[in-house]
Amino acid sequence: MKICPSCQLKYQDADARCLVDNTVLEPLADERIGTLIAGRYHVEKPLGEGGMAVVYRARNALVDRPVAIKILNPQL
Repeated sequence: MKICPSCQLKYQDADARCLVDNTVLEPLADERIGTLIAGRYHVEKPLGEGGMAVVYRARNALVDRPVAIKILNPQL
């Protein structure tokens, strides 16, 4: 995921410039990557994003298997 530094619109990784103001897009840093959720889920990478939530690939630390975690946007 990329973001326009001037207008804050989000774009897919394949896009290079903002459609609104032609600014070069920057990678969007995700503060959840590498964190531990609920004391057992290590967040590895984002799988998808929609209007209401982001889905992450995570690993259950107790049984060491991959899981998907859906986190709602804070605005909701």
